[in-house]
Amino acid sequence: MGASKNSIPAPAQPRPRAEAHSRRKVIRQGNDTLTLTLPRKWTSQMGIRGGDELDVEERGPVLTVTAHGTPGMETVRIDAEEAGVLFKRILTYLYRTGYDEVMVTFRAPGVVNRIQDIIAHTLMGFEIVAQGPGYCVIRNISVPVEAELDSLLRRTFLLLQSMAEGVNTQLAHPEALQDLRRLEDTNNKFTTICRRILVTRGYRDPLQTARVYSLTTDLELLADEYKYLIDYAIQQKGISPSPPVLAYLQDVGRMATKLYDLLFSFSLPGALEGYQQRKDLIDRGLRLLPTKTGDNVVVVHYALRIAHIGFNIMCHCLAVNYPRHGLGKA
Repeated sequence: MGASKNSIPAPAQPRPRAEAHSRRKVIRQGNDTLTLTLPRKWTSQMGIRGGDELDVEERGPVLTVTAHGTPGMETVRIDAEEAGVLFKRILTYLYRTGYDEVMVTFRAPGVVNRIQDIIAHTLMGFEIVAQGPGYCVIRNISVPVEAELDSLLRRTFLLLQSMAEGVNTQLAHPEALQDLRRLEDTNNKFTTICRRILVTRGYRDPLQTARVYSLTTDLELLADEYKYLIDYAIQQKGISPSPPVLAYLQDVGRMATKLYDLLFSFSLPGALEGYQQRKDLIDRGLRLLPTKTGDNVVVVHYALRIAHIGFNIMCHCLAVNYPRHGLGKA
């Protein structure tokens, strides 16, 4: 019996995601040739045929094989009403995890507008490609490449610097803060696509993929703390921290510049200086906190949170760059 024209089409059958790890036996061919077979699911997914060329990169015990093809479509289905308040988080999670197509079913009006808003603010490369009564299909229409990752990370750090500088000068001006708050939406978009690239393509040094993923997550959390402070200042129709508290917030904000340098222009003296600066900032904030009241307490609280998250990012930068500079080797 055929489906009615108003029925919701069945999504493409989700293909099982490729296994992240498998053990394979090396095969000897001739006197000095060793052969390793490629996983069938992966070669099928990437459209690899006999005679195709693959990139092979050696990094100590790690051998990375990269295909040039485009992976097959990953599809999943979400019921918007069933997901409830978690709908945006689930959609963002699926995007970061690497799914390429999502069918959303719904019964309430306004869901498509909400999806378009989520796409505009968070899901770079996704668009609504099909729509009907009670459903729509969202699909990835672009293929991110690893080369974009460093560029996006640089832009994310620069956004954080802009947020820090803006907060330092605009806390008393709620209208200006409304514009500044929109930078957090852009931060979310950049950090989300970065994590998608890391999951689907990996980092240039595969051993550092998980570390850079954590770093990117902390960059989003850092922007969140600035957003919370901005929201508080807007709610209060502007705030004017005392000079010592404002000076403290400004010094914490300068950490963003240090973090940028540590990731992209690493030096061990710079890392040591950043570590000491962080320690001084935490001690200073803890001394300030019990002496302040009202708006000043809120500002110091968020500044301390920013300093703590900044230190986590500093540790990630150190871990990513330390081996690359050949430090600590015998």
